[in-house]
Amino acid sequence: MISKARQICESYLREEIRSNDEKGILPSKNRIAERLLARGDELVDVYEVVHTKLARDDIAWKILLGRLLTTAAFWSLEKIAQARAEEKALMELNQSIAKHAHALSDLLVDRDDLHNRSSFSSGTHYDICEVISEASAGNSRFSSYLKEPLDHLSSRFDMKYWPSLSSCIRVIGNDAQNAKTAADDPLTAAATRSTRPSKADFVRALRESIDEIRGDWLGGIPKAFTLSNDSMATLVNVLLDLPPDELVDGTYVKNLGRDKKPRISASTR
Repeated sequence: MISKARQICESYLREEIRSNDEKGILPSKNRIAERLLARGDELVDVYEVVHTKLARDDIAWKILLGRLLTTAAFWSLEKIAQARAEEKALMELNQSIAKHAHALSDLLVDRDDLHNRSSFSSGTHYDICEVISEASAGNSRFSSYLKEPLDHLSSRFDMKYWPSLSSCIRVIGNDAQNAKTAADDPLTAAATRSTRPSKADFVRALRESIDEIRGDWLGGIPKAFTLSNDSMATLVNVLLDLPPDELVDGTYVKNLGRDKKPRISASTR
């Protein structure tokens, strides 16, 4: 006999599938919901805990189930691997920008020197204000609000008051060289915290995702609410659809502990 908690939770999942299908959206979430329905026997204890402990406002348990679908849909092991690859690509791009910017800065210095000491010139840019104006030619806001004041300043203060092109490029290079790459949000930080990919990435992402919906507001998950290590292991196995030889257990989850929060980009805190 199917328990009441399971019936209620699975009714929610079916309604999510129906609603998404009707709107033609979120097929990835529907696939996760269908997976939960197909493996419902494994989730009996999880549903019992979720519905019993979060039934106070008849909203929190729905929000938690929705968060499980979202996390599994958008933070699969493959997508976490992609995020980690993007982090590596960003670091490599910054180092490449630094290298080329420093080289370009040196070339600009050499060109200025040749212009000054030789009997030739090439008519190229040397005035930062001219570069800004030309680069902003297609920007109507610049033309409307900044061009005239910049032209006024440029005519009033000669080149000794302005940075050289080579100095500007070198600043860009230094900025890229000294850049510290960090995730823009706690969930990304949690999922990509370790240097080596593993199922632990998803466990951390799932924990962080649940933590994000904790609060005293209507529908918020109480701060005291927890899922046992065994329940978390069951969710990981089902949400990731792990094969029998790759299943995790409560001990695996417990051994991960509560990791120290990784660094988040200051601009998004």
